[in-house]
Amino acid sequence: MSMAERLGKGGSEMERRCKEFSDWVNNNQLIELGFSGLEFTWCRGLSQATFKAARLDRALVNDEWRLCFPEGVVCNLTKLTSDHCPLLINTNGFAPIPTALKPFSGGFDENSFP
Repeated sequence: MSMAERLGKGGSEMERRCKEFSDWVNNNQLIELGFSGLEFTWCRGLSQATFKAARLDRALVNDEWRLCFPEGVVCNLTKLTSDHCPLLINTNGFAPIPTALKPFSGGFDENSFP
């Protein structure tokens, strides 16, 4: 939806495509659910010189869906075999994970370079 959701080269063609998609979302009165978890849902490249990442996958809903599921949330999960991350959508929200159950919670940034 914006160039801020990308790592790597862009250019004017990519800016145009981002604007067109953002306009399409707005024109269709869709609501983005947001997310927790990984910032980028797609990536490729094995070195810093070739690495590219973007937030390509997202959950979009209409007003009716949002009214039916006001607690609906999205979590971007870690990719396994695809170059896209799976999205986990829960209509009832997610319970917070107690800090005591997060043994590696100190200093690790899951949005860091691969």
